[in-house]
Amino acid sequence: MFNGKDLEDVLQTIIRRWEIPGLAVGMLADGQIIYAKGFGVQSLETQTPVTLDSVFCVQSVSKSCVGTAVMQLVEQGKISLDAPLVQYLPYFQMDDERSSQITIRQALSHTSGRPDIPETDYVDWVTQHTETDAGAAERFVRSLSAKKLIAAPGERFSYSNIAYSVLGDLIAKVTLPSRKSSGASWGSPNPVVVLLPQRACPARCRILRAALTSRSMDKPHGHSIQRSSRERSGNTTPQEQQVLDV
Repeated sequence: MFNGKDLEDVLQTIIRRWEIPGLAVGMLADGQIIYAKGFGVQSLETQTPVTLDSVFCVQSVSKSCVGTAVMQLVEQGKISLDAPLVQYLPYFQMDDERSSQITIRQALSHTSGRPDIPETDYVDWVTQHTETDAGAAERFVRSLSAKKLIAAPGERFSYSNIAYSVLGDLIAKVTLPSRKSSGASWGSPNPVVVLLPQRACPARCRILRAALTSRSMDKPHGHSIQRSSRERSGNTTPQEQQVLDV
């Protein structure tokens, strides 16, 4: 049987362990919400508490939506995993002739040879200049023409947000005939993606403006998280270490 108190003990341990300013947790069972609660604050400056209505940046959770949508299009026979991206996005090019060889499979598996988005640009795009109109994805893809590959396609693994942004445009273009009349973009809830039975993707599959301030979101991308001062000092309890090890 679900025990909310046990869950909150674990959550409080995680909050202390990673020095998390604030978080919100929701759990569903059989289509019903069985637990929902906010912890901490949205901003270290304003001390605004986290509530069930607080908005957080979805960050790389969106990659699950993108990957699912791509594979559903593969299952439907609309795209091929080993086809080059330029077959579907003829305007995609980079300052390297090898970019025309990049396949959808390589983009999904972070082996396309494309670089990642610089951290400074990422912060600016997420918090200051987010674009969500119907033409935003294509403009981003076209803006890559001056960027260089950091490896040959398929040569090695290198995490790339750029690759998944291009996949977002791929999904939009492949599904465009059924979406054009509504003026929907990939930023809109996508009917291709189904994360819950008979429900559309519950969060728009794009990077949302974070409710956190830049001070409380020092590293906006989850993959850049740094070790907390408690971890660096080794000053952890056995319970905290158990959570970390998991």
